[in-house]
Amino acid sequence: MPAMDMDALGSQLISRGFRESDVVALRTYVDTNDLKAAISARTLPIAISFSKVVKKYDKIKRPVGKEVVFAFLYQREKTEAEVRRTWSEGLIRTLDDQRVRVLQSYLSEMQATGNWSPDNVEAGVANLLAVMRLPDYEQRATAEASGVTP
Repeated sequence: MPAMDMDALGSQLISRGFRESDVVALRTYVDTNDLKAAISARTLPIAISFSKVVKKYDKIKRPVGKEVVFAFLYQREKTEAEVRRTWSEGLIRTLDDQRVRVLQSYLSEMQATGNWSPDNVEAGVANLLAVMRLPDYEQRATAEASGVTP
């Protein structure tokens, strides 16, 4: 997730109609509502649960089908999208209608991004399953979600 230079962003938004107090409100919200941490906190239980499912399949010597992997990816992405929506809603509540329009105008001018996915779906599934099968996956995922690099 790219970080924004809040000083540069503030200057650009002021030139479009933000007040200094609006920039402060925006900065305060971003500083006190860590989106990455919120996403990690909400998606960690899903990832750990999926890791346990993979290990159960392995224990009974059954292959983990792509449909199970895709269900996990769907659940994780749906949860992440909801966290982003809630975070954005909170941000918008810190601004009045005019500043929301300015921010919306500014953001609509930014280039869109896409999702990264493997060219070879089978290889992507195999890679994800290999990560889930790591003996210390749960500890690593929990540490990463806490902002600690193992």
